[in-house]
Amino acid sequence: MKFFNSDIFLISTILFLSSNIIAQEKSNISLEISKTVKIQSFFDRYRFDGGTSYNLKISNYYIGGSLNITYSKLYYEPNLTYGDYGNDTKTFIIKPRINIAYPIKLSAKVYFVPKFGMGYSIIYMNSKKYDFTDYQYGSNTCLELKLNYITKTKMDYFFLINYDYIYLKKNENFTQLNYYRNVHLLNFGIGAKLKFYKKDEKQ
Repeated sequence: MKFFNSDIFLISTILFLSSNIIAQEKSNISLEISKTVKIQSFFDRYRFDGGTSYNLKISNYYIGGSLNITYSKLYYEPNLTYGDYGNDTKTFIIKPRINIAYPIKLSAKVYFVPKFGMGYSIIYMNSKKYDFTDYQYGSNTCLELKLNYITKTKMDYFFLINYDYIYLKKNENFTQLNYYRNVHLLNFGIGAKLKFYKKDEKQ
C-alpha cells in the first residue's frame, strides 16, 4: 500500500511540474524551417521558408514579432533548338509580422498552439535571363497551427503548418491584373523554441 501511495505521489508531482512549465514561462525565441507549397502564386518551385520569432507571455497569450523569408527559384537549362533560352529567376518574400498565440494543453508534454499574424511583405525578384530586378510590396496575413512538444530543458520542439496570404499593391507594370496580386502559400515544417523563465530575470 505504501508503494502504491508513493507511486501516486510521484506521478502527481511530475504532472504538476509539467503542467506549470507553460505557466512559469516568461518569453521565448523560436527558429523554424518549412517546405512551402504553392496554392496560388506567380512564383514557381524549389521553395522553403525559414523564420525566427520572439514572444512575450501576457496572461495566457503569447504576443510578439516574427520575421520569415520564403525562397523560390525557377531554373531550367536553355534549349536553343526550340528557341528556349532557359530561365534562372530567384525570389525572396520577406515577411515581418506581429503575432498572437494561445497554447491549449493536450497532455503533460504536448500543447496545441494556434497563432494569428499580420504584417507586411516585401518581394524581391531577380532574373538573370532578362537582366531584371524588381520589388513588390503588400500586406501579409498568417494563420498557423503548431504542435509543441514540452521538454524538461529550456528547449522545446514543434511541428507546424501555416497558411500565408499576401495581397500586393497594384503596379501597372507588374501586378495590373488582380490575379497576380493574390499570393496563397502553405507551409509544413519543424522548429525549436528556447524558453526564458521569470527566475532568469533575477540572475
